[in-house]
Amino acid sequence: MALLAAGGYFAIDAGRAAREVSDVYASGGAWAQAADADARGRRDRTLAIIGLASGGAALAASAALYWLGRGGGEARHVVIAPGRTRTDVVVTWQF
Repeated sequence: MALLAAGGYFAIDAGRAAREVSDVYASGGAWAQAADADARGRRDRTLAIIGLASGGAALAASAALYWLGRGGGEARHVVIAPGRTRTDVVVTWQF
C-alpha cells in the first residue's frame, strides 16, 4: 500500500509541475523560468510510474498468495526454477 500511496503522491506532484510549466508559458515566461518545474515533473512522473507499477504488482502478488493459501487441506505448490535463458514459475494444486 505504501508503494501505491507514494506513486499517487508523485503523480499528483507531477501534475502540479506540469501546471507550473504551463502557467509560466501562459504568462509569456521563458524556458529558464520553467526548467526547474519541468525537471521536477519529469522526475515525479518516473517515480509515479515506478511506485504505481510496483504497488500494483505487490497487490497482485498478495492476492495470489492469499488465494493460494486459503482453504484447508488442499496441497498447493509454487516452484521458481531457473532455466538457461529464463526463470520459470510453476504453480500446481490439487482438488
